[in-house]
Amino acid sequence: MLIRRVLWPVVLVVVVVASANPVLAWRLQGALRQALATPFVSVRLIGWPAAVVSGTYAQVSIVAHRASADGVVLDELAARLQDVQLDPVRAAAFGQLVVRRIGGGQVTVRLLQEDVQRSLENRSAVSGVVVKFADGLVRVTGTVSVLDARADVTVVGHLVVRDARQIVLDVDTLNVVGLAVPSGVANVLITPLNPLLTVDTLPIPLRLTSVDVKEGSAVVTAEPR
Repeated sequence: MLIRRVLWPVVLVVVVVASANPVLAWRLQGALRQALATPFVSVRLIGWPAAVVSGTYAQVSIVAHRASADGVVLDELAARLQDVQLDPVRAAAFGQLVVRRIGGGQVTVRLLQEDVQRSLENRSAVSGVVVKFADGLVRVTGTVSVLDARADVTVVGHLVVRDARQIVLDVDTLNVVGLAVPSGVANVLITPLNPLLTVDTLPIPLRLTSVDVKEGSAVVTAEPR
């Protein structure tokens, strides 16, 4: 009986301490679901139990599916952050992910061509949009407003990183009602389409580094800043 009395408080303390990080991760998931406008968010915190007080974690992993960033749906957002300092008070008290410092890590964002197409369809200057991703290229067909007139266009180009915070379509060729337009003029004419993605609204501060276009999708690579 004496051993049980001694062990029960020890076991209780171990259980409480061990559950601190999973409980906090669960609370952060709730806030991120709101911020990213998706129920499909998972958070994992790796650190000593005292991290709940200090806010310092060896690793923070965030995976979100069908998240939203500035009106564009992200099929997947995967962040693996290292040496992370969170605001412990706002995390514990309010479930808010407030990042004070990130030592390193990598973030990837997967875009689907159909989600980019829907985003462009919602812009008043573009209608009848069809977007295709393949072999490193993006092909966009549709109708745009040019000087109060409507014109059928076909754009072929590459996705590029601009200012480390946006993904834009850089034109290789542009045909308007069957006529080729010089690339310099073309990039001005497609201004209503750009940027395709801006990451300023994401809860993690990012610096975009590259984008790779594949069949039906594009993968954006970023690093925390």
